[in-house]
Parts: sequence; structure tokens; C-alpha cells
Amino acid sequence: MELYRGTKIAGLKEMKPRLVNHSKAYVYATTDKIESIIYSVKGGNLNYTNIYGYDDNNERCLIERKENALEEIFNQEGRYYILEPTDFKKNNSLGVGNNEYVSEKPVKVLKEVTIKNVWEYLKELEKNNQLKIYRYPDRPKKYPKDDSDLIECAALTYCETNNLNGSFSLLEKYHPELTYKTERVKKKLVNMSKKEIIENCKYFK
Repeated sequence: MELYRGTKIAGLKEMKPRLVNHSKAYVYATTDKIESIIYSVKGGNLNYTNIYGYDDNNERCLIERKENALEEIFNQEGRYYILEPTDFKKNNSLGVGNNEYVSEKPVKVLKEVTIKNVWEYLKELEKNNQLKIYRYPDRPKKYPKDDSDLIECAALTYCETNNLNGSFSLLEKYHPELTYKTERVKKKLVNMSKKEIIENCKYFK
């Protein structure tokens, strides 16, 4: 199994666990090279501007969720590392997909690969039928037009962090048109248990 990790930082020989979205510090990695490259730039993994997911044919795709977000985010250098896989285990947290692995221990870097321009790289993948790119407002049918999946994403972040306003802050920043709806959702969430929130998820099963 080959594991990849994208980052802006060059010259790393080892990666150490960091506290990110979970209660424990981990080194994160993926079996999906494209996913690691998307994570290599600031905001590349931000669901509220773009989503790396699956289309209606279960093929990998990149979906722009805010107009012109893809050029703004990916028009820069990125890199990925190939990591020593020994101490990694599958991440079974809700909503992370099937490709994410985590290690509680520092891990050795096996190789570093630099991508001079991530946006050009992604467009080249599309030309070679290795990735489908949906420009805003186009999206696969499985993604709701009212962006209710993004609200659900923020609710799941709340389950992990217990910070209600902080969990919704990025959603409201990039999609202010949803603020009225998110305020109503937040009022409901404070009266729900974590289990109830997860059981009511429609898009993150």
C-alpha cells in the first residue's frame, strides 16, 4: 500500500502527529494521490469552496462550490510526500471516505514530489480522463442544489469540536446566503445529542 500526504512545506524527512479536526493528534495520509495534491495548497480541502468527491457514476471529480474558487485556490505550487505505511490504520470517522489513514506516531518520508502549478496539473488530469472538473454552478445530481450537504458537513464538525459557532463560521463566510438557514439549524443542534445528529445525516452515511 502506498500512502500520500500533501503539504505546502518542502524538504520534510519525517511527519509528526498534529491536532487538526479530531480529539487526538494524527499524521494523516491517503491512498489517493490526487486527494493528497488537493490538500497540498491552503484551502484545497475546504468543502465550502470545492469538493473532491464522486460523481453520479462513482468516478472521482472536483466540484467548484463557489464561483472562480478553483483558480484562486489551486493556481500555485504544491507537493506530496510518499510515507512509510507501517504505523498507519484506516480512519473510520464518519464522513472521511474510504481513502484516509492515520498514524499516532511520527512517520518517515520516503519521497517528495513537487507540482509546479496544481491548477494546471488538475486540468491535465481532466484532459487525460483521470478527473472530472465541475465548474460552478454545475455539479453532479447527487449534490443538492440548495447546498444542504454543506450544512450537514458543518454539523458533523460540531460533533467533533463541540464548538457550534466555530463549526459554522467558514460555511457562513463563503456562503452568506445560507446564514438564515444555518441559524435555524444551529438552534436545533444544541438540543440534539451527537448520536442524534449523526443518525439524521443524509449525505454523509
